[in-house]
Amino acid sequence: MWYNSGNGDASIINSMAKSAKSSSDAKENSVLGKYMKMFNDSWTYAQQNYHQVWENNWKLYRNIRVKRNHPGTIEAFVPMVNSTVNTIVASLFNSNPSVKYIPNRVDQEDETEILNDIYQDFARRDGWALKNKINGRQGVITGNYFEYLEWQPDENGGYVHKEVVPIRDAIIDPNAHNLDDAAYVGRRFFTSKKNLEEATIYNPESGKVEKRYKDLKDVQEGAGMGGVDTESDKAKKDEALGSVSPDRQSQVEIIEIWTHKEVVVIANRKLVIEQRENPYYALSKAKFNQRKLEHEMERAQVLLETAGAEDIGPFDEDFNEHNAGLIPFAHGCEYPDVSLVYGSSDVDIIADEQELLNTITELNIEAALYQLFPERRIDPKFADKIDNLDPAPGKVYPLPMGAMDWQNPPAIPNNIFAERTNIKGEIREAASVSEISKGITATDSTTATEIKAMLGQADIRIREKADSLAQGFFKQEATIVFKLLQLYADENYMVRMVGEDGVNWGRVDITKFKGEYTPMVTLDVQAQLEKSEKQEAYMGAFQMIIADSTNNLQAAKEIMYPKMMPDLSAEEIDRIITPPEPEMPVEAPLEEA
Repeated sequence: MWYNSGNGDASIINSMAKSAKSSSDAKENSVLGKYMKMFNDSWTYAQQNYHQVWENNWKLYRNIRVKRNHPGTIEAFVPMVNSTVNTIVASLFNSNPSVKYIPNRVDQEDETEILNDIYQDFARRDGWALKNKINGRQGVITGNYFEYLEWQPDENGGYVHKEVVPIRDAIIDPNAHNLDDAAYVGRRFFTSKKNLEEATIYNPESGKVEKRYKDLKDVQEGAGMGGVDTESDKAKKDEALGSVSPDRQSQVEIIEIWTHKEVVVIANRKLVIEQRENPYYALSKAKFNQRKLEHEMERAQVLLETAGAEDIGPFDEDFNEHNAGLIPFAHGCEYPDVSLVYGSSDVDIIADEQELLNTITELNIEAALYQLFPERRIDPKFADKIDNLDPAPGKVYPLPMGAMDWQNPPAIPNNIFAERTNIKGEIREAASVSEISKGITATDSTTATEIKAMLGQADIRIREKADSLAQGFFKQEATIVFKLLQLYADENYMVRMVGEDGVNWGRVDITKFKGEYTPMVTLDVQAQLEKSEKQEAYMGAFQMIIADSTNNLQAAKEIMYPKMMPDLSAEEIDRIITPPEPEMPVEAPLEEA
């Protein structure tokens, strides 16, 4: 029998509520299953093909053996991987890159110098110089750079915040060839339940800042203990170093996956705590509709005022759903492959050589120790004297003649040192690092021409790395930074500009930069190499000019000196080329009569 509660049948209401909850649960389980499959596909692909390689490369960088093939008594590690990685990082990531944004259409704003000032200010405010070094070191070791970018609001209008993501904890569509054609990208990280509860987000529909995550009462801390957390990048590195994080019990595993239209966050692989429209997609669509509405209103106004005689035409901008749904991750490869989403690294190439060098070094040291402390043989009748037979200067052994003798130690091959030197040279050659560029002093027999050739070869390889980095990873980063700036900054955005004359502030109308711009990224090492080549060419030209006595030497100086010495000011160069005024002769005092 149905029980009537006065406002309707309570049983029917309860039944409808249960049905709605069941439908909601089924939908959530469907979302959970869909996005956990994305994560598992990405994780399994990387685990089967890359995780062990990345782990071994990091261990070699930290001077930890991964392939001991000689069970000797000596443990040696020649830190070639460490010095090679640090040399490359110092060359490529010694400062923030500079960016020049180029318009893609003739009707776009072309005065874009201010955009580089904004990019550099973001770098200063968020500490990108250090973050780039950390990411760069990860890239040289594993072959992959990876980062997450988000807009951080503040009293001056906001800036772009950068987070370096360990490549082991990155989530990338394994069917993609690169990030441009990836259906989804994300990250895995660990945080506390308290941080999740305090996280907020702006809701454009309500116009308010709201709690970001839902159903946190069902989230358990430490749920990944002994399981999924042991496979994280931090856990693996702690394990290799013999350390354990003291606060692991309060951690929650978070899987965050972005598509072009949606963002889903999963806690402990069990509960969807966020599912929302990609905020950049929603904001781009809202701004597109606003521009369309403003155009239609302007068109209607013109038609009304001119009685239909003039028409500005229909709205001709199309909404690009793919580009609108920004996925705020940048991923680059040290050595990219045309078919693979992950890249390879220098350490991949030199890892076996590093271990061979370690083994040969151990054998060399053991052979030397056998020479210094050879094995001995003693008559069994005097076995109780063994503990008193350690060698010492002037020591007397209480044994009869012939009771003890010395084993002949193994001879050290003459070419063992040369072989170690050869392996070191092969490692440097493979990693595009010369002895001179690493600070190793040249020998007396090394000519200036040979030194120049060594540096030139290293410069070519470093330039190749820099070009790949600038046109790949940093170009992605600059594109995302610009899109975030377009989405969140307005016509009164405050910019801090730092120059030789100090700090200046100015207002910029970001809304005038419409559409897409192409970022042209230049690393400091690229600028320095180009500058060096130009200076060398100008110096060669100057030598040719002054060799001909018919040329105007003064004019040559005025033209060539600024090009040869661009760091000097015009006033300083003028002082150099201006001959000193002749000193006036001092008249001798007249002698008194």
